[in-house]
Amino acid sequence: MTRTILPGRALRKQPGLPIRWDGHLRLSGDPSERYHAGRPPNHQNGYTMRRLHAFPVILLSLAVIVVAATDTARSTQPQPPATTTATASGRAEYAEVFKDLYEHLGRRYPCFELKGIDWKAVGDDLLPKAARAKTDREFALLCVQLVACLKDSHAYVGPGSAQVPELPLPQWDPGLACLLDDRERLVVFRVDPGGPADKAGVRAGMIVLSVNGTRADAAMKDWMKLAGAYVGYSSDRCLRYDAARMFLRRHRRGEVVRLWVQDLQGKSREFELTADRGIRYIPRLPVPIEGISDSAAVSWKRLDDDIGYLYVRRIRGNLPELLDRATAGLKGIRGLIIDVRGNSGGGFDGDRALRNFRPNDPAEPGRPRYLGPIAILIDERCISAGEGWASWFVANKRARLFGAATAGASSQKETYTLSNGMYKVTFAIRARRGFLDHPIEERGLEPDVPVRCKAEDLAVGKDTVLEAAREYLTTLVHRQHPQSRRSPD
Repeated sequence: MTRTILPGRALRKQPGLPIRWDGHLRLSGDPSERYHAGRPPNHQNGYTMRRLHAFPVILLSLAVIVVAATDTARSTQPQPPATTTATASGRAEYAEVFKDLYEHLGRRYPCFELKGIDWKAVGDDLLPKAARAKTDREFALLCVQLVACLKDSHAYVGPGSAQVPELPLPQWDPGLACLLDDRERLVVFRVDPGGPADKAGVRAGMIVLSVNGTRADAAMKDWMKLAGAYVGYSSDRCLRYDAARMFLRRHRRGEVVRLWVQDLQGKSREFELTADRGIRYIPRLPVPIEGISDSAAVSWKRLDDDIGYLYVRRIRGNLPELLDRATAGLKGIRGLIIDVRGNSGGGFDGDRALRNFRPNDPAEPGRPRYLGPIAILIDERCISAGEGWASWFVANKRARLFGAATAGASSQKETYTLSNGMYKVTFAIRARRGFLDHPIEERGLEPDVPVRCKAEDLAVGKDTVLEAAREYLTTLVHRQHPQSRRSPD
């Protein structure tokens, strides 16, 4: 039996409206995470050990607004008005306002030492540039770059009296996405049905060797350098996660992407593809799971050998109710896999959202419990409240973790309005620990069993990380309940 709980009211993607950078530059078509034009995110101060106050999912890197036209409307939409050029007094104001922002961040941001940031060197580089800024756009992009220097996935520049201009980042690709496999190779895991890559014969499991004559790893580093100049990432692994998925993107629609790949037989192949796929939702799971929605808040299903699978994609205020339904629906299982890969955060009640798994907790006796063994799947895209929620299992030794270290982005935030009112800057003022004895920021949650997907598994639709957790739980169940081992046919 499979059940999916969808997250609230779905909002239709509207052509021509600005959408936000979702989860480190993933401009998302996920309707439940839309960032509407002119409406900044409704932040609160994150979570406490007792209660996590809801804040919008995946502000992460930034919530700068990007005007992303649709495939059909991009060429027909009116061009934006010419950039405003400042007078001499206006340029002086840019410098003063920028300096105020720089000094405010220098006083309030708590993680300079933790992240090894030389804030004076940042000022030496950017303050003179602000003094030379001649247009609103130049000033805005300098503000974005300054905030990116915090190396914080939750820090971003949002609109005030002015909209944040489009970032100079590529938006078009030929309809595929990669991940880093167990050998640190860029391997295709997602091919858009009907897209240029699909029509040309690109398939999951192929290893990308080069792009337009540039080695794949060098092309990924080029993307990281460009993106990192405008977007803060709390850890390098976060940036690498996004870079693997987006390094094929081009600045202009219709650009040719020449791809050299290697198939599983070791044969090299060349593809000449057209970059005509715009910003869209990229699945978080490396391999689709039948009956599980990649973008639903909570989904679950029963696997073989009395193992349950619970995908917690988003952390929201109604998480206790969703977990009650999942736990009741998986009644009778002897092992449970909780998958928080790609979890985009949110907010939760620190007691009620974990009660289903707490041994010896007498509160709310009517709620269903699961007290058996647990394996948790994590990756670099599990962030913020997702990390906070999963940290309870670590602190209480309630589960064994499989995968890769999480994003390392968990903090209490505040918003500062520039003295000229043009923009609002949201940034961290305190690094959070979750349920641990050390900050989650930068470090993240570390796996007990480091494991990544293998190219050969992706080629046949097999999730290496999921299978490792499954094998662990199956062995454990059979050891504890030898009578449950099935006889061979």
